[in-house]
This record gives sequence, structure tokens and C-alpha cells, in this order.
Amino acid sequence: MFRNLMFWLFVLMLIVSPIVHAEDDILPQKRETIKELLLVTDSKKLTEKTMDTSFEQLKSSTLPQMIDTALKQQMGADALAKVQPEKWNELINAASVRIVDKIKKAVRDKIDIAQLTEDISFSLYNKYFTEKELQGILDFYRSPAGVKALSIMPQMTADSMKAVGESTNKLIVEVYFATIKEELPRLMDELFPSECKDDE
Repeated sequence: MFRNLMFWLFVLMLIVSPIVHAEDDILPQKRETIKELLLVTDSKKLTEKTMDTSFEQLKSSTLPQMIDTALKQQMGADALAKVQPEKWNELINAASVRIVDKIKKAVRDKIDIAQLTEDISFSLYNKYFTEKELQGILDFYRSPAGVKALSIMPQMTADSMKAVGESTNKLIVEVYFATIKEELPRLMDELFPSECKDDE
């Protein structure tokens, strides 16, 4: 889903710097427990799978709907009537693939996802859990139920994101573009009040 992708990009841009410094405050024993927890949960792989799911959701659903709505707003009824629906969908889907592939490549090329995952995890586990709580979590993930939870978590996440996206994407895109259409004149008027009055 688009919002999930934006969340990850937000994390990547804003949270890295303070986290690197926060790691210095972790006690040695707690650091070892967190490191073991990251190993047991295979957190780097889980992060990559979650990001891949977000990219696929963006590529297959959210972005095509956004491109479709944007093009229809730019084209007149006469122009739209000349385009075959199959060709329309084919071109929009191809554009979505190209856009997401470029975003995905840029993220992979410029960001060390594995290191970033480790930095974020150390900071957040240290912030929200005590040593005793971390040990309890670790014990759970070593249990049969915990092993199963870890094995199905990526697919559960993907299924959840897909279900939410199918239920909300169309409405989100419609409201997004309708709101943008309403807000742009207001923004232009506030940014360039004299020019807007001259045009009236």
C-alpha cells in the first residue's frame, strides 16, 4: 500500500541519525539479548519482505489507480473515447512497473537496508522493552508457537496489506485527487494573491 511505502521512506530519511547515537546507551547484556532476538527473528529478511510487499502493492494497485485518475483529469472526454480500455490498462500498468522499479532500485542502491534495520531495531527494542521483557519475547520466538508466528508473519503481512488496499485504495485515490483539485486554487491564491486577482 502507498501509505506503507511512505512510512518506510519516512523512516529511512528521518530516523537514522538519532538512532546511531542512541545505540551507545544500550547496556552490554541488553545489547546481546537484542542481537540474539534479531538473529532468531531474522529481522533483516522480514524487513526486506515487508518492503517488497509494499512495493508490489504500490505497483499492482495503488499507483495504477493514481495514474488512471490523473490521466482522466487531464484528458477530455473526446480523447478518452479514442483509447481502447485494454490499451489504456496495459499502458498504465507498464508505467506503474517502471516507476516502482526505479523507486525500488534507488532505495536499494542508496540505502543499506540490513544495517538500517539493525540500527532501528537496537534503538526501538532498547527504548520500549526491559531486559527481562526482551528475554521473554526471545523465549516465545524459540517456542513452537513463536517459530510458527515467525514463519507465517511475512505472508500474513502481505495478505493484510492486500486486503486493506483492495478495500481502501480506490476511495483514497478519489479523495486525494478531489482534495488536491480543491486545494490548488486556494494555495495559488495564498502564495500569489496579486497575480490571482489580476487574472479575475
